[in-house]
Amino acid sequence: MSHLMDQLALDCQYRLAAVTRESAMKSRALNYELEFERSFSRRLERQRLDRKQWQDVILPRIKNEAAMRGVTNDTINHYQAYTKMILSWGADQQLIAFHPWRDFKKLKTAPRVHDVALRDLRTVYAYLPDWLRWAVKTAFFLALRPGLKELFRLEWKAFNFRRGCVTVRQGKTGLLKTVYPCSAYMQEARTRMEMDMAMGIMLVCHNNGSKVYSYHKAWLSACRRAGVRLRFYDIRHIAASEMLARGADLASVAAQLGHTNTNTTGRTYAHVTAGGQEYAGSIMPLLED
Repeated sequence: MSHLMDQLALDCQYRLAAVTRESAMKSRALNYELEFERSFSRRLERQRLDRKQWQDVILPRIKNEAAMRGVTNDTINHYQAYTKMILSWGADQQLIAFHPWRDFKKLKTAPRVHDVALRDLRTVYAYLPDWLRWAVKTAFFLALRPGLKELFRLEWKAFNFRRGCVTVRQGKTGLLKTVYPCSAYMQEARTRMEMDMAMGIMLVCHNNGSKVYSYHKAWLSACRRAGVRLRFYDIRHIAASEMLARGADLASVAAQLGHTNTNTTGRTYAHVTAGGQEYAGSIMPLLED
């Protein structure tokens, strides 16, 4: 890396390679960093490239080599987006003379089928440590995204027990959403809040008073012991599917999820559950008295 940095003033493409590695590391996109190293940066260090070579050779090679290794189109689109972001930054900072991938086209992806079920979550739940069980409950009843930006940064001041709702700053969009969880969850939340506030703990989900920075090890261990393949993010999908299957209208579910319109909700949860279909048939009116 030090040798590469010495070349910065001589070759802007060398600078781009270094910036890309650093950005990938900071964004924790380790898989992308490896992909970039394999398909891209080593070639940049060996040769100068003109605009046509960038557009016709190097950038398509990222797609092709990833596809040959069985990487999904969705992941390749993420790689493209990361690369575009870095190239945009390089052009803005005048580290490169042009942005060769300003108008890249995404590959077509098949809609994800959310085939996980509540029974899977219940099976895993039994193997979770107590602190993660409460986090799972909170993610489920508030339809939250996992991670440090939403679930594990939620504070007790977001709860309005008089109105029976919780106002959440969404990690993905930065927008506020108001969720109305079931009364059983709110009752348990009130009890936990009183205990936490007495100890000066402001966070809703924590590990014995300590901020949670990683839950993956505990979650994966529970999944292995339960014999179930389940992502933590699937909790949000299960929550949405259960609300729809139990008769909630699409607009209400969209509001609980924090979607700005029902199109996103309908597109993501367009699958039909057996129970929901049976309910839809049972409420049809008779044509004859």
